[in-house]
Amino acid sequence: MNFRTYFKDLIDPTIIVGIIVILIVFTLLTIFFGSKVGDFKQKYKSKYITYLIVLFLGVSLITFIGSSEIFNNQLDNILVFYQTIFFMVGVTHTYLYRVYFNRFEKRSIKQSWVEGLFTLLIFVFNIIPFVLVFTIVKGNTYAYTMAGSTVFFIVPSLIFLTFESTISVPPKIYKTWKFPEDHSFPDPLNSDYRDMLVVTFVFYKNPESDVRTEFRAKAPIRMDFGRLFYHFVNDYNIRNPDDTIKLNDTDGERQHWVFYLKSKYLGFAKFIRPDYPLYMNSIEENSVIICQRTPPLIDAEEGLKYMEKEIEGEEKAKSKSKKKENKNI
Repeated sequence: MNFRTYFKDLIDPTIIVGIIVILIVFTLLTIFFGSKVGDFKQKYKSKYITYLIVLFLGVSLITFIGSSEIFNNQLDNILVFYQTIFFMVGVTHTYLYRVYFNRFEKRSIKQSWVEGLFTLLIFVFNIIPFVLVFTIVKGNTYAYTMAGSTVFFIVPSLIFLTFESTISVPPKIYKTWKFPEDHSFPDPLNSDYRDMLVVTFVFYKNPESDVRTEFRAKAPIRMDFGRLFYHFVNDYNIRNPDDTIKLNDTDGERQHWVFYLKSKYLGFAKFIRPDYPLYMNSIEENSVIICQRTPPLIDAEEGLKYMEKEIEGEEKAKSKSKKKENKNI
């Protein structure tokens, strides 16, 4: 390794300007980050400086090993080595952010951008020792190209933040549909049987069954889905008195249902509104409809409206209390 030969590459304008730009970006990010973290100088400054020193030494060592004669100057192998190591360093960084820095006391999912910003500024910092050491050992020809491998440092944080954001999304609450009592819907008229299409219902014939059954049926496209399902089940039970579809749950009450439209291609499920006609629920020819027995979560539209009013009331109460606090101050 010709250290004496490549030391002069450090004064190359591309290296000098690049390092200066990176330092400016890093400094600006640090100032901005410190302004967003309360008591940064008092609580975290010493930890932050220690972390940067350890990173500088660690990245310098990693860069030296990768650019040494171990890989026989094969750039592809060197690049893969750097990508793998920086990914592992990123995993360690994600752990230390939670243990060593205690997330800077920003635990809310809405404050996850703080981790993203911190990871970004550390990523920018890592480029500095990498470019310097690689230039000394290998010259400046591929310094910035190889420095691109440090991008893998941020991948673990992105994966973890995406995972946290996904599991923090509350499940949707759908309005359940209670199977009506007998004669709740009038018999369909002949005019109701226009524009027919074939659909497939998939559900358990009784609440304690372990096997789902598929039913093929003709459906008028303009009929409300709830009314269609009601007539289908009653008609089936009349035709099959020895093998009926149970209408009550395990407590002997009328069964509640939730309906999903399964996609033909992606496998995703779309909620079906029982009070909407088939065409408004995007039900088409050969659609597969999953009919799920469920406890009575919300069995009326008023229930949803009531929940919305409760949330609005809580938000108004919070805003009023904040205004009072500001006045007292």
